[in-house]
Amino acid sequence: MKNVTFRVEDDRLIEKAKLKATSINRSLNDLFIEWLKNFSNENGENFNYKKYLAKFKHIKIEKKFSRDEMNER
Repeated sequence: MKNVTFRVEDDRLIEKAKLKATSINRSLNDLFIEWLKNFSNENGENFNYKKYLAKFKHIKIEKKFSRDEMNER
């Protein structure tokens, strides 16, 4: 089993995600595993990149990141 660590700049985001997961009787860990399986195509379906992007087109990023910021680790 691998542990994964994420860095989130807005603590409220984690709290909101925990509340939403609790409201649907799930854990963040379960939801992440579900997402990871879908993203990695473990379910055997052909991955449709355009359909995947369309699913998340409501997400807007206001800030323009520099090349250095995008490659920062």
